[in-house]
Amino acid sequence: MRKFTLMLSVLLLSACAVTPQRTPGADSYYFDCDTPAAKFSEWNRTIAGTSFRITGSIELREPREDPHWQTVGSVWLVGTTSQRMGLQALVVRDSPDRLQFRLRQPGAADPPAVFVSTRWRDGAVPFTLTLDGSSVLSAEIAGKSASVPVGNIVVNKFALTCSTADFHFTDISVAVQ
Repeated sequence: MRKFTLMLSVLLLSACAVTPQRTPGADSYYFDCDTPAAKFSEWNRTIAGTSFRITGSIELREPREDPHWQTVGSVWLVGTTSQRMGLQALVVRDSPDRLQFRLRQPGAADPPAVFVSTRWRDGAVPFTLTLDGSSVLSAEIAGKSASVPVGNIVVNKFALTCSTADFHFTDISVAVQ
């Protein structure tokens, strides 16, 4: 009996040691998106609605080089017909020390203009991404903001993605408004 109690205690302690760490807050997410050059990764959750507020921080830990793939981390809202809109953080080849942010509209052919740029080595960058009831997507980063019209899109998925880099998304909160 004593061996059984000892073995049970060891098993319970072992189970506690491998319990995954949770980010504080019931609706807070963390995604360590670490991909090699020329690779892509996505984490997503099902959501529904037409108005959202997403807050959190994005940090580029290590960009990687590839002649065909860009270093990019994205926060997406995805529509029911797979239209993507959201915030992208990217490193362009002619400014390798800068993390540049832009808003993407669904179906836009041309890359959107960069509205804020930070040094990626300075650490995590807090952001707010909002889709309001009047079909306007807006973002605020480092005291600067931008907005774009997106049309009437019903969102059914929220996604965090990266390619050719090690990005960390922390304290991500999604609120349906």
